[in-house]
Amino acid sequence: TVHGIRTTPNRYGDGLEYALMMESWLRHGSPHLEANDVPHYTELKRTSGMDYPEIGWPVGGYFPSYNQDKHVCWHFCAYSFSAIPYRLVLPLVGRHAFQAFQLTNCAWWMLGVGAVMFFWKDTNRYRWFAMLLGSVLNPCVWYVPCSSPELMCWSCATCCLVALQRRWYTAAVLFAVVGSWQNTPMAFLALSCAMLSWRERNWWLVLRTSIAAVWVFLPTAYWYLSTGVLNLIAADSNGLHVQGEPGFSRTWSMMADANQGLLSYQPWLIVLLPLGLVQGLWKHRLECLTLLLAATGMMLLAQKGTNWQSSSMGLMRYMMWIMPVFLWFAALAIGEMSKRWAIGVLVVLVLSHSVILWCLWPVRESYLEPNVVAKWVWQHAPLLDNPDPQVFYGRVRHADVYFKTEFTPVAYIPDQTSGYVSKMLVHRDTLDQCFSQFLIREEYAEWLKSEATRHTSVFYVHPPAGAVVVRH
Repeated sequence: TVHGIRTTPNRYGDGLEYALMMESWLRHGSPHLEANDVPHYTELKRTSGMDYPEIGWPVGGYFPSYNQDKHVCWHFCAYSFSAIPYRLVLPLVGRHAFQAFQLTNCAWWMLGVGAVMFFWKDTNRYRWFAMLLGSVLNPCVWYVPCSSPELMCWSCATCCLVALQRRWYTAAVLFAVVGSWQNTPMAFLALSCAMLSWRERNWWLVLRTSIAAVWVFLPTAYWYLSTGVLNLIAADSNGLHVQGEPGFSRTWSMMADANQGLLSYQPWLIVLLPLGLVQGLWKHRLECLTLLLAATGMMLLAQKGTNWQSSSMGLMRYMMWIMPVFLWFAALAIGEMSKRWAIGVLVVLVLSHSVILWCLWPVRESYLEPNVVAKWVWQHAPLLDNPDPQVFYGRVRHADVYFKTEFTPVAYIPDQTSGYVSKMLVHRDTLDQCFSQFLIREEYAEWLKSEATRHTSVFYVHPPAGAVVVRH
């Protein structure tokens, strides 16, 4: 909370849209944006001196509703609504209104940690301690300054799992539903909790959880009734659907990308996840299967996003609300260990993740810079990490744009003085640019030409030291 109070109200990611919806709620009791909201926003920006952009009418990220004077945001309004209490109080104590997001994030974080601390009831204290440590020592704290709903969704997923552990199925579904209002893939978590209620053989409970699960469609109903479009986040300003392609590449990116994958920030989850899954399935724990399906569904649906840079603060933001499910499996694995092993794993967990949180603490807009892990890997073992082209391009060129083939070649140069290229993204249609921008050894140039004929899309090459050098 102290950190939130001291943090300058800067814009991160989609903070502009959330700020505008918050002001719309206060001005006319709805999240719709009206033309006369723009001067009000401009005055707030002027009095704070913060880095929010200047805007005109119409505003990007908003779509005309059936009432042309009111525009609808492609993000849902639940996160903005949750920030209103702080928005009302802050000006009264001399703080800026847009600091409400930082304090709201603190409140959501404390809700998630508090739920584990006070409501997780387990006869196995090591399982509870693993859940608590995993909830505190994780990259979600890096998102406190962000004017975006990652911490809200992380907290909802955590509270959902706590309620599920207590067999409070309706509460579990409702927490997941609230998270799904800002990140649609969390609907899979709500559905899995509703399905688990069937094992109680209480039809009144099944009815309650089913009714609660229906609320995942609230944003869809709101967008459709306002604009005639079912999901604005999946459509551009012309209503044309622009989506990414789920698959192995993006799954690997979420799990093991050196810059924003789970492996760099929570390696113990990667190690313990399969152990917990096997143990749970071996003991016929139905929730293991349903939570595995929920996590898989969330990951695949998140991969439909076009912008794979995802404005990450360290760990990819799409992993923020999947991470609690992985933590649940990891805690299950620790709970099945002997006392000595459980204590040893927990000690290693505390020490290693304290170091990770300190050493990998991201700077502002860190998703446009390679982190220390990626720098080392790309220089010394480039074959180990072939990130999504948009991630590689954005971090090498420090540009937040959608990747296009004509942007190639994209080269990572560890040492600007020597100009040696250790990793390069190329395409056969732009291969001539490689020879105009770099000095390439003759034998490697012949190999590169031959390799380009085998690929129809972009591909990575890893030149030996000195084989490719920047032309000065």
